[in-house]
Amino acid sequence: MPSVPATPEMRFRNHWIGIYAKGNPLTPANGARRLPPLTLSPTAESKRGSPNDPSTLRPLFEEELSIRLKQLGRNSPKVARMAATLGLFLKETGNSAGAEAPLRQALEIDRANSAPELPATEEELAQVLEAEGKRREAVDLFRQAAGGRDARVAARSYASLAKLEPSSAAKHYASAVAAEEAASGKNDPRVATELSNLALALRASGDLKKAEALLRRALSIQERAFGRRHYQTATTISNLGAVLQGLNNFPEAESLEREALSIFEQTLPQSLETAAICANLGGLLSAKRDRAAAAEMFRRAIALDESAGGPDTLEVAADLVSLAGLVDRNAAATHLRRALAIYVRRLGPNSAQARGVRQKLTSGGR
Repeated sequence: MPSVPATPEMRFRNHWIGIYAKGNPLTPANGARRLPPLTLSPTAESKRGSPNDPSTLRPLFEEELSIRLKQLGRNSPKVARMAATLGLFLKETGNSAGAEAPLRQALEIDRANSAPELPATEEELAQVLEAEGKRREAVDLFRQAAGGRDARVAARSYASLAKLEPSSAAKHYASAVAAEEAASGKNDPRVATELSNLALALRASGDLKKAEALLRRALSIQERAFGRRHYQTATTISNLGAVLQGLNNFPEAESLEREALSIFEQTLPQSLETAAICANLGGLLSAKRDRAAAAEMFRRAIALDESAGGPDTLEVAADLVSLAGLVDRNAAATHLRRALAIYVRRLGPNSAQARGVRQKLTSGGR
C-alpha cells in the first residue's frame, strides 16, 4: 500500500495512513504538513471505500472539495485547505500530474487571502513541478517559499534549491542552516542535517577546513540527540572521515571510517549505506597504499551494492572502477568492461563515465 502523509485532514475512521522517509534513510524525513481538522460531510462520509486501497480515497477528497466549493465559495480558506490536501494525497501516491491542479487552486486562494499556509503550498507545488520536469517554475516557487514567514518551510526550500542549482549549493545550504536554526534552535538534529549538507557542498568546492568544522558541529548535535551508535550519527562520522582524508589526517580518518562501518554493520548491515562506508574505507586504504585491504573493501562494497540495489547500479560501476586499479591487468580489464556496460546502459555511450572507463581500458586498466 502506498504511503501518504498523515495530516489531520486525513483522519478517517478505519484508515491508518502514515508517512515514511523516502530515499536515503540517513536524512531525517521532513515533517508532514499540518492542516486544520476535517469534519466530513454526510455525503462524503457515506462514500468511504476500502481502508486497504488508497485509490478509494481520491473520490472522497474530490467530493469533499466540491461540497466545500459549493457551500463556501471559490476563495474560502477551507476550500484551499481541502484542495491542498487532495494535491498532497495525489503527490504522495505517485500522481504528480494529478496533484498539480488542486495545488494550483490552493495556491491561488492562499495568495488572494495572504494565508499563513502560503509558503507551504508554494513548496508542495514546487515539489510536484520538479517531479514533472518543470524546473524553472519549480525554482521560482521554491524561492518564494524560502522567502516566506515559515522558517521550517524556508529551510526545506533552500535545501531543494541547492539540489536544483548545484553551482550555488553552498549558498543555499547556508541559508537552510540559518532558517532551520530559527525554526528549531541551534542544537536540533534538523540543523545537523543542513550543516552536513553544507559541509559536503564545501568539500566539493575544496574548502575542507570549513567542512571539517561544520561536520564536527553536526556530529556534536547528533551525539546529544541520538547517541554515538545511531546510524545518522554514523553518517556524519563517515563524512568527517572522508574530509579528514582529504586533509591528509589518515589516522583519525581511518578510525572514524571503521567506527562508522561498525555502527552500520549493526544497524543497516545489508544496505547501500554500508556499501558506501566500505567504499570510503577502501579509498582511504588505497591512498595509504594498502592495496590488498583496499581491494577487499571494494569487493565487499560491490557485493552489498548488488544485494541492496541490484547488479547494474551506478554504485556497482563506480566500485568496479576503483577495484580495477588495485588488481592485476586481466582482472582489471574484466571489472572495467563490466563497469563500462553499466555506464552505457544507465548513462549512455558518450557519458563522461563511459569515456573515462574506455580510456582506462586503452591504458591497460589503470
